Amino acid sequence: MVVKEYYTSHKTMERLAKEHGVTKSAVYKWTKRYKSEFASDIVVRQDIRTFDSVINAEPVVKNKEFTPAQMEQRILELEAQLKQAEGALARDAALLKNARTDLVRYQKLIREQSVSTQQLQNQESLVGQYEGAVLTDEGNIAAAKLQIEYCRITAPVTGRVGLRRVDPGNMIHASDASGITVITQTRPIQVVFTLVEKEIPDVLRAVRKAGKATPPEKLPVEVWGQDGKELIATGELLTLDNQIDTATGTVKAKAVFDNVDEALFPNQFVNARLRVRVLRQALVIPVSAVQRDNKGAFVYTVNATRAAQVRQVTTGYVSGADTVVEQGLAPGDTVVTDGVDRLRQGTPVKYGK
Repeated sequence: MVVKEYYTSHKTMERLAKEHGVTKSAVYKWTKRYKSEFASDIVVRQDIRTFDSVINAEPVVKNKEFTPAQMEQRILELEAQLKQAEGALARDAALLKNARTDLVRYQKLIREQSVSTQQLQNQESLVGQYEGAVLTDEGNIAAAKLQIEYCRITAPVTGRVGLRRVDPGNMIHASDASGITVITQTRPIQVVFTLVEKEIPDVLRAVRKAGKATPPEKLPVEVWGQDGKELIATGELLTLDNQIDTATGTVKAKAVFDNVDEALFPNQFVNARLRVRVLRQALVIPVSAVQRDNKGAFVYTVNATRAAQVRQVTTGYVSGADTVVEQGLAPGDTVVTDGVDRLRQGTPVKYGK
């Protein structure tokens, strides 16, 4: 932070002219230019007081850096003020306690006519004064704590701090849109992915079933790398969007991950897999083996004579590079995955290495 010191004395201008070997007029012009740049919200001296109006003084003598040591001194001063306010509260609280004790004593004596009514009223007034003093002390303590909080910038969340957007010496304001830096929460972290429209009923049924479990459960979500070979993290489904995107036919889903090891990075591209249910003893084949025509899905199988045969199949769920076959194949059947565009019914097939 840079602090400007302003002086109105013409003798000071003359002294500066002699020190720098220039005329008094040159000093005047040089300082006048600075006045135009700092015409409002000018910080004066080291007590950080601000003036919201134009300073009438023309000359600027020098610039001084506001060092961290001076900032710590300011904090110490505020902490000393806080101690003083706390001491005043303790003193006034003790006086209030004693005044209330005397008031109870006077209330007993007034019934015996041992004290005058004026003494009782004076004591009641004294109790009210001390109660007001205690409230004032509490307000002073709150104000001192607030001033100390203003001396530090505290992060509102825990996360990864980005590159700073200001440098030492820059003027910053609470209304700045860019701020000092951006903190991105990474533990936990959320992943947004999309689901195909036709899969939504199955997902909703699974969500309702998991919610009725004892205790309630969440659907597991796995996050894989871009190549789909490396499992990065495992989390759980958080929520679904409330409408389908008509342009893509998908709905957005959000999953949350603990990310203790920070394996997931903000804005990282990943592949998400939502486990809706587990199919036991399911028959799966590579997705690349499935072909389609006007009759539906089919595959090329290889019989005992190594000839290609066309089999109509009914496919189910797809998981990664595999798809479930519900009808049309039996365990142990051999399907063709490469070169299917050159095959016809009865075409001889050679096994690749």
